[in-house]
Amino acid sequence: PPPPAAAPAAAAPPPLLLRALSLLPAAATVALMPGTLLRLNYATATEQLQDNKLLSEIATEQRREHFRDGLRALLSISVVLHGGGGGCQSSLLGKADALLAAAAAAAAGGGGG
Repeated sequence: PPPPAAAPAAAAPPPLLLRALSLLPAAATVALMPGTLLRLNYATATEQLQDNKLLSEIATEQRREHFRDGLRALLSISVVLHGGGGGCQSSLLGKADALLAAAAAAAAGGGGG
């Protein structure tokens, strides 16, 4: 009996496809990282930005953002629970934003102390 026919060799994937697939893990990592971690990584991984002042500024700004967002959430809940009507909530939130901006400006101008 004749020997079985050899199976045709599988076509090699094109090099462009392999390059695109090799970038997929890195792209997924960047897409899933929170912004704070990306900024911190950039600040510490590059030689020209490796200074404590920049790291301190990044951390301070992130704390301010989180604090402001927390205050806004608490204020919104308080307004809803106490039956604040229509324009009351936006007015209070606007005043809270103005106060937080003034406090941030004072902290930046006064050296944060």
